[in-house]
Amino acid sequence: MDNKQEDIFEKRIRFLAKHYQEDKLDEKKAWEKFSARTKVKRVIPFRRYLMAVASVALILLVVHLWYVSEKSPEWVVITTGPGEIKEICLADSSYITLAENSQVTYDAKIYGKSGRALVLEGKAYMEAARDEARPFSVQTHLGVVTVLGTSFQVNDKGTSLEVEVYTGKVRLDIHDSEKNEILTAGMSARYGLEDPEIYILTEEHMNSLSWKTKQLRFENTPVEIVIADLSEYYHMTIVNKKATPGVSLTATFKEQPLEEVLLIINQTLDIRLEPLPNN
Repeated sequence: MDNKQEDIFEKRIRFLAKHYQEDKLDEKKAWEKFSARTKVKRVIPFRRYLMAVASVALILLVVHLWYVSEKSPEWVVITTGPGEIKEICLADSSYITLAENSQVTYDAKIYGKSGRALVLEGKAYMEAARDEARPFSVQTHLGVVTVLGTSFQVNDKGTSLEVEVYTGKVRLDIHDSEKNEILTAGMSARYGLEDPEIYILTEEHMNSLSWKTKQLRFENTPVEIVIADLSEYYHMTIVNKKATPGVSLTATFKEQPLEEVLLIINQTLDIRLEPLPNN
């Protein structure tokens, strides 16, 4: 570099040092002015353009997959078959005993976080852990049972619904209506499509949990109720073939075969209970 070129270069350096201000240069505007004067267009290489588009698409795909993954439910479905009973302990320490031929469903992703909702088909005994911020609710065909912390039984038969409360308090709301009831310990409610009213019972049904405890208890129980409880427990239609008005039974049976139970009752009460043959 000769002396003349060195002088020119030095003058340019001094000019830049005098007039340069940090963050004042707008690259985009500078290029637009230069392009307007020189008619030169700024060209982005096609390969670089494709890479930029692919990067944006990949980011959008990752965000979409994350959103779908976070929002989509994670259904847990537990079922029982004939003669099968399952014990279920949920993440919040709530406890369920699922009766035979029943099903309970819940979203494991949100259960215990934003809510504690279950869907029940069939019968189940439940002990809900207390959590006032997230009430425990059971959806059925005809209504929903909501609790804070209690033990209760729900029997969803499709066309009818039965709720029995053993401890605490629950609220029963019937779908598509303004019908609702508050039930406390010792109370039960029945609702059906044939007679769409909520009927409240305050008398204890001693054998409502016999399917769970495997025990039948009778304390001065009229024989008509004895027959109904035996028929439900053993899944048999039982009839009395000897007229015995006003007869009652006091006895306890624990996992005994039907034939043995009927023999004891018949000899004790001098009646004739017999199962009808299955068709």
